[in-house]
Amino acid sequence: MNLAPHIDYTLLDPDAAPPRIGELCATARQRGYAAVCVLPYHAARAAELLAHSGVRVASVVGFPTGDHDPAVKLAQTEGLAHAGVQEIDYVVNRPAVAAADWDKVEAEAQALSQFCRQAGLTLKMIVESGHRQPAELEGLCQLAAWFGIDYVKTSTGTAAIGARLEEVRRLRELLPPAVRIKASGGIRDAETALQFLAAGADRIGTSALLE
Repeated sequence: MNLAPHIDYTLLDPDAAPPRIGELCATARQRGYAAVCVLPYHAARAAELLAHSGVRVASVVGFPTGDHDPAVKLAQTEGLAHAGVQEIDYVVNRPAVAAADWDKVEAEAQALSQFCRQAGLTLKMIVESGHRQPAELEGLCQLAAWFGIDYVKTSTGTAAIGARLEEVRRLRELLPPAVRIKASGGIRDAETALQFLAAGADRIGTSALLE
């Protein structure tokens, strides 16, 4: 199986210098990856480097804890759209989920999904699945289905628990076919990536070169 069309090649190190972004984009272009994922600061540069390449540019919103007001997340998403980003990976408000403040979680999902749909952007909801209680995961999947979010993504890669096969299988059970899954967090070799794809993932987020 050719992994390249499933790979979001990722560099979210806040201390990464601009030459590393150039290397990331060059590798993604050469290998035909689906996308690169970078911090908002580097988004415009990545979009410039990958213009007309077929490699999409993703960036993160509310990273890494998600505890931002929905209006702040929406403004950040709008700014990334203007920078040329095609995919938004947003972190759900993790403290709000833990507090069962579903009104706030729903408000941001609704606002971001509406904007991304109108702007033609792909939207991914990062849920930190390894840290969610079963009811929390079910609620988030329900929101993703209600609002037509394109992907549910397992992890930011900054939490103690990254992607796990059992949670990807559970997500696939909970989500309708139209909502895809991005597995990320600790996937560093091709064999593991293939296992996640077999479990139901559609994209793999990784900072490793998978051979």
